[in-house]
Amino acid sequence: RVFSIQRVPKSFSARRLCESREYEYLLPAWVLGLDGSEGDTEKLAKLQRVLGRLEGRRAFHNYTTRSLYQSSSRSRRDSPLERARSRRRRRALDTADDSDNEDDFNGEDASGMLALPEEHAGESLRAPDVCFTMVQGEPGAAPSPASPMTEILVSTAGDQAHGKPWTEVRKSVRSGASSSSAQDYHILTWKGSAHDPSDALCAEHFRQISRLTCTGLVTTECGSPATPVLRFSIEGNSFLYNQIRHMIATAAFVVRCGLPEDLIDLTLEPRARMRLPIVPAETLILVRSTFRQLSRNNPDRRLTADDPVVLAGVKEFRASLDAHLADLLSDKQRWLPFVEAMERHHRVAFAEPVVDELRKLAAEHRERRGAARPAS
Repeated sequence: RVFSIQRVPKSFSARRLCESREYEYLLPAWVLGLDGSEGDTEKLAKLQRVLGRLEGRRAFHNYTTRSLYQSSSRSRRDSPLERARSRRRRRALDTADDSDNEDDFNGEDASGMLALPEEHAGESLRAPDVCFTMVQGEPGAAPSPASPMTEILVSTAGDQAHGKPWTEVRKSVRSGASSSSAQDYHILTWKGSAHDPSDALCAEHFRQISRLTCTGLVTTECGSPATPVLRFSIEGNSFLYNQIRHMIATAAFVVRCGLPEDLIDLTLEPRARMRLPIVPAETLILVRSTFRQLSRNNPDRRLTADDPVVLAGVKEFRASLDAHLADLLSDKQRWLPFVEAMERHHRVAFAEPVVDELRKLAAEHRERRGAARPAS
């Protein structure tokens, strides 16, 4: 639906000139484990604290498809074929169905190359990669419901090549994985080198999140029966592909499964590479976008949506979606795959010993980086 039309210059790019985007996400309360008991208050308080850890400028490389953003930082050095592939990836991003696939190009330095934030630039510390692998059942045996024990092994890159475990983190972790699961399931990797060309971190993986909160527990006014719903508000200058869905899912995962809050900090570590849960896309709504000035000579020339008629039309259109959203939120079959993935795979993958090992690796890396930094 079109609410208004405004004149813009030929150089106008909605994606690049947008300076702020505000989204809303709706999540059924039962997905978070809220059941109306006294423990709901503490869960909601924990959710707010977890969401707060995602605010600010962070490396969100684990909250997207990293390869979509890695080629841009090397495009000026790449061959024409590589640059063509990079352009195709960009077009795929621009035409993707999900609405949280925006990205920007504000990390360029004077030479036109994308520069990492100062705290991560010039990092040359090298160490072996540490790989976390989940093995179902006895070694060499096919997974089956009769052998629900899962073994999580940690190995360095060199040891993994020879099949020798470096550290056995936990011998027995209860897993709900089905019998069709693969015998060896890679969980995550801690990169020993910041300059691995196959999986590099670049400036485009960093995003500024100005607000990420749960605005409260509401009940759908349409539909029967009424469904308690959590409403999330997200605001930032730009977002990576699927970033919002991963952020909401990871926060819900930490609260539902009773995991430590600092797991969020570990997912943002530049050396960590991991797969995080993702929520369905259907209840993600773009609420508002603001744009930079359209003309350098006329700073007051901006795209505006303050007209009362426009605002009334937007409000009416949003209200017309309530019945459809209520149907989506009350359909448990739509949300069960996400909940089952958290319970069967991610809960086991991020067992307490794995999180402890990640904390240790992050602390050791910070110590090495502090020791390598020249004294001022």
